Amino acid sequence: MLRDVNIESYMVPINTERDEMLPEFPTHNFDHVVLAIRLPNSEPPLHLDAEIHDSQLGRMLIFDPTSSYVPGGQLPSYLQANYGFLAREGGGQVLAIPLVSAESSRRTRMGKFALTPSRTLSGEISEISTGNQTAEVRPLWQFEPTAERTKRVENFLAHFLSQLSLTSYDVQNLSDINRDIAVHYAFGSEGFARPAGNFIVVRPCVLGRYSQSMMEKTEPHEFPVDFDHTGIDEDDYSIGLPPGYSADDMPDPVDLSEDFAEYHSHINLSAGALHYRRTLTTKKLTVPVNELP
Repeated sequence: MLRDVNIESYMVPINTERDEMLPEFPTHNFDHVVLAIRLPNSEPPLHLDAEIHDSQLGRMLIFDPTSSYVPGGQLPSYLQANYGFLAREGGGQVLAIPLVSAESSRRTRMGKFALTPSRTLSGEISEISTGNQTAEVRPLWQFEPTAERTKRVENFLAHFLSQLSLTSYDVQNLSDINRDIAVHYAFGSEGFARPAGNFIVVRPCVLGRYSQSMMEKTEPHEFPVDFDHTGIDEDDYSIGLPPGYSADDMPDPVDLSEDFAEYHSHINLSAGALHYRRTLTTKKLTVPVNELP
């Protein structure tokens, strides 16, 4: 079809499992095919994640026309940091497809809450997903009936909150892959704060948990750890305290930085509200065995 409108493109067989094909050990073990579309060198850069520069062919745009959840110009996670075989007349060549920056895929969750003297928490959440984060969320939500969507939200909240009451939720832009996904929901949770003498204990991180059971193993790992994609996960919560309450003790800030990821969290009290913010940035896809500790 592109050839009919005088646009040059090449088929690129690829294996969606990374490391199945390497430059030093080419293989024909492919399970997918995408396109490499030639871009005119005379035009300015498009600054798209899927735009690459090949030493022999020049500027190319990697495009998967079968992807239902990732728009053109972005790279699906299974193509990133991978190698394909660009097929052209008279032969072909191994084509390196880059890993995109973490900033290209983001999930931001913002919540504003109020805590009553009876220790009930109520409030609302807005959650925005961009890049490959939308490719994870969209297929889960897009074709579910309303009842199943409600159940999905309630099950997620129930992991972190007891005596939960979901009052509303809304999902936007599910059918438009060129737009970010926005999820809004409101809820109440009785007994959110725990009594402790003359104090109450409040968990400032209301929702979400960044942990994986395989990373908590005490025995030595035999294999590297692979993540699906790079990206940034952010949580920003504000909890209004009941009148007359102040903070007696708050957790220290956490600032961790490794080659593969960064994690930062901090909490403060301002204008009668606890403000909690944390950010997890995944910068690499693979952590070798020797770096797992």
